[in-house]
Amino acid sequence: MKVFKPLFPILLFCVLSLNQAYALEASESTPASEEARAYRTAIENRQFVFQAQTAHPMAWRSVNLDYGFYLKVSQDTIKAYLPYYGRAYKAPLSPDESGVKFISTDFDYQIKEGKNARLDITIKPKDISGKNYVLYLSAFPGGNCSLSVQDPDRQHIHFNGVLELPD
Repeated sequence: MKVFKPLFPILLFCVLSLNQAYALEASESTPASEEARAYRTAIENRQFVFQAQTAHPMAWRSVNLDYGFYLKVSQDTIKAYLPYYGRAYKAPLSPDESGVKFISTDFDYQIKEGKNARLDITIKPKDISGKNYVLYLSAFPGGNCSLSVQDPDRQHIHFNGVLELPD
């Protein structure tokens, strides 16, 4: 019996380590991690839609949005249909130009890995006349996203929403 007393802590450590390794392996194949992989693949393949749910203007209070405001990203096109609340330094000529609305087929698209498996995407459309938008999208593994729109002619605006995957 005296032989097993010094070995007991070592055996206990080994059993707990194996148990922890098994639990980690089991958690990697959960539906949540598969969902996170699906979102990551959609972002890397440029096949997703950001649905805005709230707008956060710089100097205003938050605004809850109806369904239908989006940023759609595909391989060769980016479509934006988002509202704008805030101060404009240059007034648009037409009321139809008041939101963040554009279609771009020439754009830069960069992805960087952030903290906690977050993906940070920077989109810079190049073919929108008179506009120099820079879009910063932060996508989290569960599908929640935040979008910051920067335009030199207006105050920045921030949106929160969700990522929708293609069917």
